[in-house]
Amino acid sequence: MLDTPVALAGWIVAAELLDAAPRCDADTLARAVRLREAAYRMALAAADDKPFADADRRVVNDMADGDLPSVALRADGTMTRTGDAGAALTAIARSAVELLGGAGR
Repeated sequence: MLDTPVALAGWIVAAELLDAAPRCDADTLARAVRLREAAYRMALAAADDKPFADADRRVVNDMADGDLPSVALRADGTMTRTGDAGAALTAIARSAVELLGGAGR
């Protein structure tokens, strides 16, 4: 459950968005919850073949417009992911845009 900034930071690592837990505060948590709820409502709308609410679409679009985590290959062939919590949220929002706005929509 994402109910604290510490829980959000841990989830970001567990979801393999970043290798190290980013600094998260109450504002970061609020942004993550806002994104999660907007994406959820949009997924429900898509499943019911209904239009997205403008407010939800704006939340996802606004959060998708940002810097992504940096990725690089290590000498051993593994990948590293670095960035801040905002970059992780951007990655999530962009995934939502790609999933919900795909060719099947």
